[in-house]
Amino acid sequence: MKILVITRDHITDFTGGTRVYAHDVERFLAQRGHNIVHLCYNSPKTETIELDKIKVVKLKKSKIIKPFFFIYRLIKIRTVIARLYAEYNPDYIFYHGAETAQFFFLSGIPYEKLVYYVHAMNSHEILYDAFKNLRKTSFFKKIKTVFRAIFYFTNMYILEEIALRICSKIITDSEYDKSEIIAWHGNGYNPKTDVVHIGIDLDKYHPAENKLKIMKELQIPESKNVMVVFRRLAPRMGLENLIDGFSKIKNLNDCILYIGGKGELKEVLENRIRELNLNDKVILLGYVSDEDKIRYLQASDFFILPTEELEGFGIVTLEAYACNLAVIGTPVGAIPEIISPLDPDMLTKDNSSESLTEKIDWAINNKNKLLSSDKYRKYVEKNYNWEDSISKIERILK
Repeated sequence: MKILVITRDHITDFTGGTRVYAHDVERFLAQRGHNIVHLCYNSPKTETIELDKIKVVKLKKSKIIKPFFFIYRLIKIRTVIARLYAEYNPDYIFYHGAETAQFFFLSGIPYEKLVYYVHAMNSHEILYDAFKNLRKTSFFKKIKTVFRAIFYFTNMYILEEIALRICSKIITDSEYDKSEIIAWHGNGYNPKTDVVHIGIDLDKYHPAENKLKIMKELQIPESKNVMVVFRRLAPRMGLENLIDGFSKIKNLNDCILYIGGKGELKEVLENRIRELNLNDKVILLGYVSDEDKIRYLQASDFFILPTEELEGFGIVTLEAYACNLAVIGTPVGAIPEIISPLDPDMLTKDNSSESLTEKIDWAINNKNKLLSSDKYRKYVEKNYNWEDSISKIERILK
């Protein structure tokens, strides 16, 4: 099959779960002999590269003044898509993200060729973040937040509706995301929606051959219970609750927590760490490369996923499992879908800081038992391998 993939960003420019997923799907399809071309339209520069047998066409992000930006980008990107479609004549077009749907609407491209990959209902996330921020801002900022939320929610909801309506098939990675589609846009999309679990690159993510060596290289104290989390520093990720909960664990002096990621909550988290006198116990790593991310996973004892709301999948959970790392997670979104079949005791009661404290204490007390086998690695090998995921995608398309 010939497949044209269209995304906003590309993994070579920006990292993140959705970009990793999009690239993994196409590279494993390419390995199976399918012909893949990828267009992304938010790159630092315009160029064409080849990566993992995939031709990647990048368009530079426009710096035109905002009132004209939407019209300019709409015309430019639609023109490039039309040219690629005419030259390439793909059997299918994959698009990730509702924003991309605007370039297909009334474009003349047959809708039966469109496959929409849903990773989240972003309109829901916009509302959640707005309500969360309303509790923390001044009166004038509250007014601004309300108007911004109305504008961006309306815009995103319309784009989601277009994206869902014009495609012939919807593919999502969890039952939770499927339920979100139905809850926000109606049961009519249920028949054309399929759930295909994410796969993990088991060659890339694997247990450490020498854990102590990696700990030494990363300057991680060998005597500590080491916990790690990689998340965008955003309100719904639950990192404030995690820091509060971590500060109350019983054996605090024997533990260290690493938080990798960047985002708008950086200053808030830094202040909270100082207030709780956790400077030597909670370390904000900032941006972490893929290589270092794997090393931190290999060097740790526990991965923590403290999400407050809207966890569409949580690919980092599988990455941690592939490194044979025990995972503590909140019962939010798709997290129970992953954790419950393997280790339901690792789910907290709720997403509060108190529940996180309780579960971290429990995990430390049961550390030897939890880490005494390779069950986490085997779980991913059996249930989240790309061979099975790609085979299912091929069956859906055919």
